[in-house]
Amino acid sequence: MKRHLLILVFFATLILSCSKSDENEMDMGDPDPLTISYINGFVSTGSSTFQVTDLMANNPVSDIQLTSPFFVKFSKPVREEWLTNESLPKLLRTENGEPVEGITLNIINESNTELTLEPTELLVAGMTYKLVINPGYTALDGGILDDHVSVDFTTSVD
Repeated sequence: MKRHLLILVFFATLILSCSKSDENEMDMGDPDPLTISYINGFVSTGSSTFQVTDLMANNPVSDIQLTSPFFVKFSKPVREEWLTNESLPKLLRTENGEPVEGITLNIINESNTELTLEPTELLVAGMTYKLVINPGYTALDGGILDDHVSVDFTTSVD
């Protein structure tokens, strides 16, 4: 009788452990997509003064300082290997909405949720630009930035 009881306990334990591992392996669904919370830049407010402005909330923006860095904030932590040629942010000078010149950016990974983008040259006064963040960035939880995000702006003439 003890032997039958031990066998029964063994099978009950085996069944319970299998059902728990199945629950752990269940697909919990796709993670939320990665998004960009803001892209900030410096807007001139007078001689040698500026304010930080969210370019996404105020697209297009005028009076961006010629030396403005741009700050990109992701909605959640991004994988460290984010920096690939396909996903590099791009800064383009435009005419009539069409790109005419690419501006090189220094890309600084401030944290796993923030990038600082610094143009390597002074921007041209009174010109229009487009800053493009390409899709492909991947969050630590697997969420992906599915679409490109771009902002348009005009530099100040001061």
